[in-house]
Amino acid sequence: MDIVELTMIFCWFVNPHFVSKMYIRVKRKKQTIFLLVESHETIIQTKEKLSPILSVPPNEMLLTFGLRDLNDSKTLGEQGILEDSEISLRLKTNDGFEPVDITPYESI
Repeated sequence: MDIVELTMIFCWFVNPHFVSKMYIRVKRKKQTIFLLVESHETIIQTKEKLSPILSVPPNEMLLTFGLRDLNDSKTLGEQGILEDSEISLRLKTNDGFEPVDITPYESI
């Protein structure tokens, strides 16, 4: 962890309503969306920001961080999402949600 991450974690523990704007990366297949969010926003609010970009309703999205599915009612800060975190996006299918599918970056 660098000093910025440690400072944000400290501020959040001292004041859970600490507001900080940050960018997160939302990835699905070969697509990456850089989204400006605040640590106090809920996952459902984040999905609502993504909805017009993707033309997909929030209830058909599942966001995953690491190996955890993110809870719609919890905030980004409560779930450990920090500046430049990489979030996986999974869309709803007939059988549930698609598996995580992120194509690694290849340089030319």
